[in-house]
Amino acid sequence: MSSEPTVEKKRKRPGQYLGAGIAIGIAIGAAVDNVGAGLAIGIAMGVAMDSYGKKRDEKKDGTP
Repeated sequence: MSSEPTVEKKRKRPGQYLGAGIAIGIAIGAAVDNVGAGLAIGIAMGVAMDSYGKKRDEKKDGTP
């Protein structure tokens, strides 16, 4: 046992950005009468936001 406790930070809700992206995409799809395309756009937006959030958290923590 070491004298320093190891604390591993985990994201509380990793899927929150994906859900938000899907909701925005469905709204866009409904507005242009093409829900399928809106869903695809929403999933892409959610994945991009999640990736950006992970990178931002890593920079804040100082881990590569």
